[in-house]
Amino acid sequence: MKFPSIFAAGALALALAGTAQAQTIVRFTGSTAYRSQTNTAIRNSFDTTPSPVVYGYNGTSFTGANTCIFYGFIGGVETIVKTSFNGSEAGIKAVSAQQNVSFFPGTTNAVVGTYSLTSGGTTGLTGATNPEVPDVSMSDTTQSTSAYNGLYKGVTYPALSQITGGLVGIVPFKWVAQVGAPVQFANITAQNIRSMYNGQGKLPLSMMTGDNADQGTIIVATGRDPDSGTRLTAFAESGLGAQATVTQFQPLRGGAQVTAVGGVVDAASYTTQWPASTVNGIAVAQGNGGYSSGGQLAGALGSPSPNNNYFVTYLGTSDANVAITAGARELSYNGSFLGGNSATDYNSVQALTEGRYTFWGYERMYTRSGSSIRPIAVTIATTIRALSTTVRDASMQVQRSSDGGIVTTRVVIP
Repeated sequence: MKFPSIFAAGALALALAGTAQAQTIVRFTGSTAYRSQTNTAIRNSFDTTPSPVVYGYNGTSFTGANTCIFYGFIGGVETIVKTSFNGSEAGIKAVSAQQNVSFFPGTTNAVVGTYSLTSGGTTGLTGATNPEVPDVSMSDTTQSTSAYNGLYKGVTYPALSQITGGLVGIVPFKWVAQVGAPVQFANITAQNIRSMYNGQGKLPLSMMTGDNADQGTIIVATGRDPDSGTRLTAFAESGLGAQATVTQFQPLRGGAQVTAVGGVVDAASYTTQWPASTVNGIAVAQGNGGYSSGGQLAGALGSPSPNNNYFVTYLGTSDANVAITAGARELSYNGSFLGGNSATDYNSVQALTEGRYTFWGYERMYTRSGSSIRPIAVTIATTIRALSTTVRDASMQVQRSSDGGIVTTRVVIP
């Protein structure tokens, strides 16, 4: 039965008949690690009157969706919001240089009928292939750390403006071991990460455990492509360097890239480096590539290995928890766990807020200077800051001045 959605659409049409305000379209891109909070905040930012927001998204998980479309009113203004999350670096690049990203098409209230949008959210939408310039980039990292800052490879990337009010939250990350990895693989250190990712892309488990019986078990590096803020944070935090060139391997199933939890990963995966490619118009050397989506990477870590080799990787918490639910293992980082697997209230993760757990970054919202959509972006930023699933800056007892920088206390020590 679709009576609620028909009613919502009808009420919306009546409301539109009486409004003279101009319609606003806002396009979000950027961080896939923060898409859960961003999607939720966008939905919660819409007015409840004259009619509730209607929306739809790709896949079956709203909080995990990379592409969404919303329709309703924000602050009394008829508004369409579209999302297409592609990574923090890719988002900065697209917003700064005004380059196209693929969104769901639609610029009028006809989107309601086109996609059968409902107040409860329509699942499984397809066709997010329309090239449009995004207005807002969510970013786990600063533009100053990004490659897309000033002149880079013949293109000038103008400085972006952070949204009014500053940071929108703290974004935590986790190191995760593949399904089936030995239980003694419980911790990874910054030294392990530098040795593995900056070397052959592999280490014997004995380097993590100190037990020579583990020399025959091999831990293999995989991860995200260079457009990922999660990758940038992982490498900055571990001391590799935010823009490090690394060695990562490509998870395969049936000879094709693994994109979801499912069958066993091919044995050949553990000897197959990521092939050379072009990512967002930039050439990426063999081994230095990776997944464009944390969700797909989580699918690989949530799938079992056929042999004595096991992948390890870095993920945002939402994607990490998908892999962990499928049987992957959260690792402690430098001897400390983040925890919070339920993802219900990350303000309770005291290891992070008190400074022991350091694999985190600040979440920022960037727009072009003088952008007309900034008032709506500010509304959404305010909603993000209030979400219980966001680690709020106000809850932090510690701080850092740069991506991967030294964590220091915010408290004046007498």
